[in-house]
Amino acid sequence: MYIFFDRTVSFFKGTVSFSVSNGFYGVFISDCRRKKIPLRNVKTENGMLTGETDMRFLQKLNVAAEEAGVDIEVTKSSGLPLIFMRCRRRYGVAAGLLAALIMMLYFSSVLWSVDINGTDKSEIYLVRETLAECGVCRGTPLRKINKDEAEDRLNTLSPDIQRSSVNIIGNRAYVEIFEREVLSETNGDFLYSDIVASKDGEVLKADVFQGQSAVKDGQTVKKGDVLVKGEVAMKEEKVRYTESKARIIARTQNSVSISSAKTLYADAVNERKNYYSICFFGFTVPVTQGAKAELTDSNEYLLNTADTVFPIGIARRTVLYTEKRDIILSDGAAFLMCAADFATDVHDRLRDRNIVSIEASVKNGTSVVIEANVVCEEDICETVTHGGEA
Repeated sequence: MYIFFDRTVSFFKGTVSFSVSNGFYGVFISDCRRKKIPLRNVKTENGMLTGETDMRFLQKLNVAAEEAGVDIEVTKSSGLPLIFMRCRRRYGVAAGLLAALIMMLYFSSVLWSVDINGTDKSEIYLVRETLAECGVCRGTPLRKINKDEAEDRLNTLSPDIQRSSVNIIGNRAYVEIFEREVLSETNGDFLYSDIVASKDGEVLKADVFQGQSAVKDGQTVKKGDVLVKGEVAMKEEKVRYTESKARIIARTQNSVSISSAKTLYADAVNERKNYYSICFFGFTVPVTQGAKAELTDSNEYLLNTADTVFPIGIARRTVLYTEKRDIILSDGAAFLMCAADFATDVHDRLRDRNIVSIEASVKNGTSVVIEANVVCEEDICETVTHGGEA
């Protein structure tokens, strides 16, 4: 049992067998003891000293042999450390490739750089801080970057910024800042514009591209209320005038009323008569007395041969006598006609708007009436231009 344990320990530590020649073996053994080098199975054969020691003492063993003036030679090496030493180059290449692959996957999933263009009037450090708060900075994983939030934050960062765009291409972020243009002044006169509400509604989303916003999401506005001001407050109590540009989406109420009568008036044909005339070289001579009617139809029958058409013949005029008649519709038929007219009117009037809901009521009397309140989401911007002195 002890022998098995000893061999097991020697395998994990590694064993080196050596032979010593040409010198004083006693001096060599004394040096090994002084350096605390454990020697095993030491014996002399054919004028040579042989023995074994742990692999980790091989370097000290060579130093002891050099100090004792003897020649030493390693005759055998075995154990687990030797196996690692033989395979370390092969395993090192595999480990290096694995490490390179892991680094490649990591660096391909993070942002390397951020390029910012168009900040002539905007302070670049504020732009970088805003981008960093939204995750658009070096070293951020691409999946954690909120591009839409970054654009919204930049658009409201400064009055000088009209709009911005953030594009992630590969591992780089390209940020473009579009700054507002100040309206030019001519002889002290200038023009600027506000945006007012074209109708009543509740603001859902306000995208202001140029000018100073006067509303916020969820605010209720009346027709004529100012939504975006062309008069922008700057630093040091200065004012800048500009042309307002925006897209204000609001929820609006639209009233639609359509009616359809239950009595219709139609023309009915009750008699048909033919009246004839003689055509002679461009002259028309009536054979019978003519008559007036709402519906007529004329045909000319001229004499002709295979080669010549003679301007002589008979003309026939068909006259239809009509009278007015009333058509009484049932309630169901009148409702269907009114519903069709309602659908057509809503489509024509509200085709450019997003219809959210329709609340309709039907009144039935001498005519069918459909009254509805149509809730829409639409752009309520209306531009009002002003003039003045700078």
